[in-house]
Amino acid sequence: VRSGEPPLLTPMGVCVDGNNCMFVSEWAAHRIRRLNPDGSSIIVAGSGTKGNLDGRGANAQLFHPCGMAVDSKGAVYIADWGNHCVRVMTPTGEVTTVGRGGTVIVDDGQRYVSSTLGCLDGAGTFAAFNSPQDVAVDEYGDVWVADWGNHC
Repeated sequence: VRSGEPPLLTPMGVCVDGNNCMFVSEWAAHRIRRLNPDGSSIIVAGSGTKGNLDGRGANAQLFHPCGMAVDSKGAVYIADWGNHCVRVMTPTGEVTTVGRGGTVIVDDGQRYVSSTLGCLDGAGTFAAFNSPQDVAVDEYGDVWVADWGNHC
């Protein structure tokens, strides 16, 4: 981040797209920041308030985003640890949920308990996770998830 830009807040994950833009997940800020090749930065996803809402840019809400990966079309996949799901952000900034996420019913700052944690293999909304930590996208476009809470 160049001088004059706001500092990163608890960076957790990083990935780089085909335009040499770096995406950084900010764990405590519940957002994704894009660092441009010239050193400038912009918030591209997340309102700064934890939550679970699909939307564009700051209208989307994340809850402790972690690892990320970029596919061949420029979409950024995000392990949304606190929401127990994977999110995808299109190159136009639209954030949607991929895989089922839970509804947080306990959040005391130390514990995050969901009503619908899952461990279910499947495509798209048929998959279910428990605190996904990281994601990867292979050459075929398949998304692989490191599912921390399920130890897989």
